[in-house]
Amino acid sequence: QKLHQLTNLIQRRRRLAFDVKSTTEKELRDFFWRIVRRTVPILFKLRGDRRALPFVEDFAIPPEKIAEFLHDVHRILNENEVTASVFAHTPQGIISVRPFLSLSRSSDLLTMQRLANQLFERVLDYGGTISGAHGDGLSRTWFLRKQFGRLYNVMAEVKKIFDPQNIMNPGKIVGHPYQGLTDNLRRVICATTVDEPKTEVD
Repeated sequence: QKLHQLTNLIQRRRRLAFDVKSTTEKELRDFFWRIVRRTVPILFKLRGDRRALPFVEDFAIPPEKIAEFLHDVHRILNENEVTASVFAHTPQGIISVRPFLSLSRSSDLLTMQRLANQLFERVLDYGGTISGAHGDGLSRTWFLRKQFGRLYNVMAEVKKIFDPQNIMNPGKIVGHPYQGLTDNLRRVICATTVDEPKTEVD
């Protein structure tokens, strides 16, 4: 009964979903979990040189603001003419956005940076964090000074105490020179081959 009340609240009263699937049966529950676990691997099997890139895939915002935030995400994607996979751990407020871009196109690399800037700024506007589940790393280092504010300098000082020669992960998370979003990308060239037409021999 409580489960029914919850799904009714989500779908009909709050209108946060156009459909809701719920179950208390183990077989159907396991089926739902298989769908979740296979989503990302399937994305990497799509044809062409565009891939669902995980450079803005770890937002965390207050759960009650998810609906409004997703509206802004779609607006930003539309403005940049980019398609993306979007999925979430909704109760925790964690949202994964994976735009479909090509690492072999310089125009798409510029789009990567622009998208990251716009989306990261919106996350901060909502009082969230750009690294909710997986932590900070090379793809987020360039923005961390803005996210952490004065705390960034404190973290840099702590690193300097334990790593005065800057030999441990230089430029990652804190320290200088920091790594940019596209500084460490491995360019991918999508090669295509055409089979020669076969000819019959008399």
